[in-house]
Amino acid sequence: MNSFGNRLGGTLAALLLLAPLSGKAADLQPVVPTGPVGEAPNGAAHFRYPLSKFIPTPGPLVLHDQTTTAKISIPMSARLKAKSVTLTLNYTNSIGLVANTSVLAVRFNETTLAQVRLDPNNPTGSVKVAIPVELLRSGYNMLALAVSQHNGDPCEDPEAPELWTEINSATSSLDIDGDYSTAQLHLSDFDQIFSPGIGAARRLALVTPPAANDSALISSSALVAEAVALRAQYESVELRPAALASPASWTSDDHVIIGTRDQIGSALGDEADKIQGPYLSLRALDHRQVQMVVSGKSPQDVATAARALAYFNLPFADAPSATIKAVDDKAGPASRALQPGHLYSFEELGIPTTTLSGVGKQVVALELPLPPDLYAPEQANVDLLLDLDYAAGMGPGSVLNVDVNGKFLHGIALSNENGSAFRGYRISVPLRDLVGGKNQIGFSVIMRPIRKDKCVGASGRHLATTLSGTSSVSIPDASHVAAQPDLDLMVRTGFPYGGAATAPATIWVSDASLLGAGWTLAGRLAQASGGPLPALQFAIGGEPPHGAALLIGEAKSLPPRLFQGAMQAFGEAHRMPYSSFDSPQGAEAPGLFDRMWPFGDTPRKPSSPLPAGAIEQSNDLGDNVILTAVRADDGHGTTTIVTASGRERLAAGVQELVSPQYWGQASGDFMMWKGKPDQVVTLRLSPRYQVGSAPTMMSLRFHVSQHPWWWLGGSVLVLVGLAGLTVWLLARRRPRGD
Repeated sequence: MNSFGNRLGGTLAALLLLAPLSGKAADLQPVVPTGPVGEAPNGAAHFRYPLSKFIPTPGPLVLHDQTTTAKISIPMSARLKAKSVTLTLNYTNSIGLVANTSVLAVRFNETTLAQVRLDPNNPTGSVKVAIPVELLRSGYNMLALAVSQHNGDPCEDPEAPELWTEINSATSSLDIDGDYSTAQLHLSDFDQIFSPGIGAARRLALVTPPAANDSALISSSALVAEAVALRAQYESVELRPAALASPASWTSDDHVIIGTRDQIGSALGDEADKIQGPYLSLRALDHRQVQMVVSGKSPQDVATAARALAYFNLPFADAPSATIKAVDDKAGPASRALQPGHLYSFEELGIPTTTLSGVGKQVVALELPLPPDLYAPEQANVDLLLDLDYAAGMGPGSVLNVDVNGKFLHGIALSNENGSAFRGYRISVPLRDLVGGKNQIGFSVIMRPIRKDKCVGASGRHLATTLSGTSSVSIPDASHVAAQPDLDLMVRTGFPYGGAATAPATIWVSDASLLGAGWTLAGRLAQASGGPLPALQFAIGGEPPHGAALLIGEAKSLPPRLFQGAMQAFGEAHRMPYSSFDSPQGAEAPGLFDRMWPFGDTPRKPSSPLPAGAIEQSNDLGDNVILTAVRADDGHGTTTIVTASGRERLAAGVQELVSPQYWGQASGDFMMWKGKPDQVVTLRLSPRYQVGSAPTMMSLRFHVSQHPWWWLGGSVLVLVGLAGLTVWLLARRRPRGD
């Protein structure tokens, strides 16, 4: 493909001024995603996605103010060779605009493709924009929707409320037609083949010799599943087991062949002779399927090759195959998160020195990945130390606002007309405002020029604010303690099976037919954790294991011992507490305890107790799928259970669970769904408990924060003891009579 600069010639010489197509926006229906997911990649491919798929926030995309640009990332896989790309935009604009000077511009990878006049007399419209395939590149492409909006007022307010255009992201769509590439693949293409881009592999057969009794082969296959899922980042991947002896079940699909040279050599032909140690290869077959081989001379070699695939975060050598010498992962899971007692510069965290210029609002986003089990006293703070400069000529209303996970925290007025500079400007973020896993710190800069008089403003081209990469974040000293069960923490960080978790845990499936569901879930947990989970072990059939485990099985396979001490239970009979569905929890009203709490702000707890009543029934679960977490039956760790009435519904339910529409909704310790994301039910049913270790004083503080009345009771006991000791000492000092 030619360089980006060469792509701009010829076909893009002129700009298009488009008129809205006929049709009412109100008559448009939401776009249903389509694509060859689950089909053999052996021909032409058509993908259709709603624009909402690429926008992180739900609802319509509203472009406010005089000038605003919305930037949307469109991921593309190098595997797909596009023939045509069409963007359909359905929009509504304000009737308060002036048509001659109000325009919506569509840009793709910094090239303007179309301009749409925003007509107040025809405020709803639909427009199709053809995107030249020469502009596409593998990886992330930038679609920009920019508006210039005016109301005709000679003293126009740049933020006037009538300056808006709304893009219907549910009915707007992106259509792509193309073919899968038949070019020779190298291992360096692995990241692109399994990337989150459009056209990447989303359904994969893991082909093995008989694996039911081969724990080493199952574990190696799980690492391969995690490697694939990690490349897909936030997209779900359907993984299914396939028998090496039944090639008809997998040869037409993308697949990975896993096993020793002796086990899989018959399926590889001459390639088997290349296997002299831990071995990896990647190639495209005649019908455009991708075939990967993970092999070796021994099971240990296979495990080493699988670990290499999972741990490498840089492209392999530019060759179709490679022999791996060794894998040494010294960093461990803790290195993926910021550690207590450390100072990190913004540049280390991926934010180099950034200069923002011009009028309007611009945002710099900083991601803080924290350990999932980080615990510190209530008054602990994370300190942001900002190195900040802003130019002269800032007018009223120029500010830098800081928000944490969408919650406003602090503002800095850029009010010095001569400009100013800050070094080490401290902003304290209460640790309780942060969560385990990824946190977003937003620095929103709003710059306005000084207005010369009521109607004439100065140009804003001179306005500039620089946030230096030497700014830093200070993480306070803390311990590793977490309250469990917590499904929200699990889906965000993989904890307690990934992230900071280091103790071995087992994924148990009730039948070998559910092994693919186990691999799929392991891959999703690896995505949440941000790295492979080498401590995960697998078990098939038999009695579910004791201790920390993740269980996937039909309800009838779950013994009652798993639910000891829990309000909910599933098995031959099901038990559910009834008051959870209709009792509002609220929060405790401030009282005497709030005024006596010595460790900072009072921890808030639900005011209503956990449900005390339950209904037990013997009917099956129907089409419902259940995800629930309870304390492990040995008292150490957490047992997470995915269950349904039958194996087919359970396997489909796991695939639903790992999709973004369901995964992001998990919370509390109970989640139930029936095939539609808008019908998900989440609850907290059972008491919480502590996992992890901390110094004695820190552990005591954690316990007290979870059970705050302990502090009051303990204080009373100490006071009573001191009073008794005082009385006893006074009695001893009293003079005795003769």
